[in-house]
This record gives sequence, structure tokens and C-alpha cells, in this order.
Amino acid sequence: ERYQLAAQMFERYLDLEPNDDQARFYLARIAREEERYQSAMEWLSGIHGEQFRFAAQLEKGRVMGDQDRLDDALRYLAGIVPRTQTEQIQIYLTEEQLLQSVGQTEQALVLLNAALIDIPDDPDLLYARGLVTAKLKQLVQHERDMRRLIELQPENAHAYNALGYTLADESLRLDEALQLIERAAELRPEDPFILDSLGWVHYRLGNYSLALHNLRKAFALRPDPEIAAHLGEVLWIQERIDEAREVWQSVQSSKT
Repeated sequence: ERYQLAAQMFERYLDLEPNDDQARFYLARIAREEERYQSAMEWLSGIHGEQFRFAAQLEKGRVMGDQDRLDDALRYLAGIVPRTQTEQIQIYLTEEQLLQSVGQTEQALVLLNAALIDIPDDPDLLYARGLVTAKLKQLVQHERDMRRLIELQPENAHAYNALGYTLADESLRLDEALQLIERAAELRPEDPFILDSLGWVHYRLGNYSLALHNLRKAFALRPDPEIAAHLGEVLWIQERIDEAREVWQSVQSSKT
């Protein structure tokens, strides 16, 4: 995240290779991170080659979203002519992410429902809709999508994890939730979010030592606020108050 130095290097590279679109794309990303949205759009508008053209179009929509221009962003994305079904899926997912970013979760679900009529059984769209229905507490639809995804992709660790975590978070069928998350952990043993889910289901089952072990490992791999919230809660219930506060404060301080 040393953006100024990175930008200097990319700009020097463009002096040597003026037609390099990848450097322009990275410069646009840096400008977006620094909230220099006009600059980001200028870099993206300079991308003309086929390799990065579509990625630049999606990024323009995201920049508009960052500027609170949701309607403009959605209109722009809807106007992109996809060359492949994969590109159409990416457009749908970008639109869904923009809606989610402004709290329009129900509208995101409407969009994904339509997308799955257009492209039935697409794994990425099924997974995205499963996350949205979990957020909306539409658990029957969530489980239906995740089980369909597991049927389509039996090695998809994220599908097992999402369904297992949802069941655990709602304190439903905890033994089954544990089996699902353990299967995810078999497939991706070092994934911090799966380890977080494993810790969380053990917490729900009252296995505090196993919960703490997995949550500490998850937090060491990725000090994410949600993982910190879970780790802190397990420490708190074990009356390790100072440790819990230290975990929570560590992620708060990293945001500032």
C-alpha cells in the first residue's frame, strides 16, 4: 500500500512502454484507493487494448459507485456489450456488489434472481445469491442454492463453509454445520475464513478450547474485523476480558 511509490514506478514504466494498458489499469486502481476518482477515470479511459478493455469497463462502474453515482454506474454497466457469457456473469456480479455496497440487499436479490433465469445454475451467481439470502435470513433459499452448488461442484469449499456457517450462526443443526465446515477445512485447511467458521461452530457447540484454537489461527492468518469479533467473544465468555479487548482494539486501531 505504498501507493505514491507504486504510482511513480508505473508512470516511469509508461514512459518506456506508452501502450501498456496494465500499467494504466494499476494506476487507476491506485487513484481509486486514494479517492482521486477523476484521475482514475482518466487512466481507465486511456485503456484501448482488448486484454484490459472489459476489466477497465467494470472498474469505471465501480468508480462511479464510489462517487455515490449508483444510478449512473448501473446504467453504464447495463450498456456494456459482453463478448462471452463469462463477461455477462461478471457484469451481473459487479452490479450486485454495487447494490450491496449501498445497503440495497433486496434489490441485489432481485438482480441475482433475474441473472439466474438468464444463466441457470451458474456457480458464481448461485454463490452470490446464497450470500444475499443468508443476509436476508431467507434460510430455505440459502440452503437450496448452496446444496445445488455443492451438487454442481463437490470440491467447492466455500459452498460447504457458507452453509455450515449460516447454520452455526443461527444455532441450527449444529452437528450438521460442523460436518459441513470440517469438509470445507479438508479442502482448504489454511483458509482463515473457514477456520473462523470452524471456531464459531465449536463456540456454538460449547467446545471453547477448540473454538479458541481455530479462531486464534484464523486471526493470525488474517486479522479481519469479523474474525476479531468472534475471537473476542470467545475470550470474553471465558472471562479473559483484557485479551478480548486487546483483540478488538487491534482491528480498530488498524482502521485509523
